[in-house]
Amino acid sequence: MRKVFIIALNDLHLYFQDRSNWFFVTVMPIIFVLIIGVVFRGSGGGPAVIPIDVLDQDGSPASAALVEALLTANPTVIVCPYAATGQPDAPDCELAEGQTLTEALAAERLTAGTVYATLTIPAGYSTALEAGEPVELVFRADPALSAPGIARQTIAAVVTRLGGATVAARLSAQAAADLNIIDEDNRGAFYAARYAEAEAAWGPPAPITVTVETAQAEPQDQTGAASFSGFAQSSAGMAAMYAMINVLGLAAVLIQERQDGTLPRLMVTPISRSQILGGKILRGYLLGLLQFAILLAVGALLGVNFGRNIPAVIVVVLAYVFTISAMAIALAALARTPEQASGLGMLATMTLAPLGGAWWPLEIVPQFMQVLGHLSPIAWCMDAFNTILYDGGGIPEVIGPVLVLLAVGAAFFALGVRRFRYE
Repeated sequence: MRKVFIIALNDLHLYFQDRSNWFFVTVMPIIFVLIIGVVFRGSGGGPAVIPIDVLDQDGSPASAALVEALLTANPTVIVCPYAATGQPDAPDCELAEGQTLTEALAAERLTAGTVYATLTIPAGYSTALEAGEPVELVFRADPALSAPGIARQTIAAVVTRLGGATVAARLSAQAAADLNIIDEDNRGAFYAARYAEAEAAWGPPAPITVTVETAQAEPQDQTGAASFSGFAQSSAGMAAMYAMINVLGLAAVLIQERQDGTLPRLMVTPISRSQILGGKILRGYLLGLLQFAILLAVGALLGVNFGRNIPAVIVVVLAYVFTISAMAIALAALARTPEQASGLGMLATMTLAPLGGAWWPLEIVPQFMQVLGHLSPIAWCMDAFNTILYDGGGIPEVIGPVLVLLAVGAAFFALGVRRFRYE
């Protein structure tokens, strides 16, 4: 094993003696991370749906109206446990049949990552609104996540929309009471009727505020990204693309060494063929890992936070770099000249990168393109990164894409090793 590492490190030393290679490993990829990150700033990349728990402790027509408004405000925000009736096409809220949402259960579901946030409508909400008194809604979420911000914005928009109706209904009820048009027994019904009539009218903000409280999900449920600025997409995507470019370049190097007689000369030394090839493969593998380390570090500096899911990131990177290293060996076995290997490697990268979602999120392309894109190993790598960044996935959640990458890599590796020629 020591001889394998010596060959790999010596080849890397020779590779980086050419200063232009430093440029293509550091400066050029970083430039593209910045460009693509800015282009896709604020678009795509988040979870498909954002489930939140709404705990209605008031149980009044006013609180029911707030829940109803939330159900129709944003199809992305799934209001649990009301989604079953108010959002029939929404995913399951993962509540057992007949199970009642309590404060303790809501806190447990938030901590477990079942929902992204909880909203509590306190007891006395309706009474406070009718009296014109301020009332606070309590919003709990982990501030490190991006999805709760979307939910909070939706809630704020709903509160603003209900503002005019709330004020109009309260003033109408008060005026009717002052004029003896209604008495205290039917004031509530009068208020509800006027509220329903005025709900469509836009007015000043309601005397409702949303108090934000922090709550941390369990480590394995951290999504890690403070917000989708585009750099989450670009840092992972460019790392996958440039790692492929640099690692597939190993094929041209191997063919050139074979033509120059370097490989045949190594074979007369006390080093086995498997050690020689292992060292060459390790050289490409370490270069791919270095490329990922650089660009993911740049992403972290730009605000991409992988939270406590670093082990999952490491597993995905190790599997992906193995796959492209195996592709390089297969290309070296099939190509006849260094120029042919370089051309085919670049063609493969420039095809597989956009197809697999390195340049843009696959979510923005048609469904058939998403299916076609998964012919690229980059798509499986990006699927795993999206699971980590936006869905709070850990190692168990990314094991599917990782196994696909390992299977593809094993197939290429077997093909390359079997057909590779040293002379």
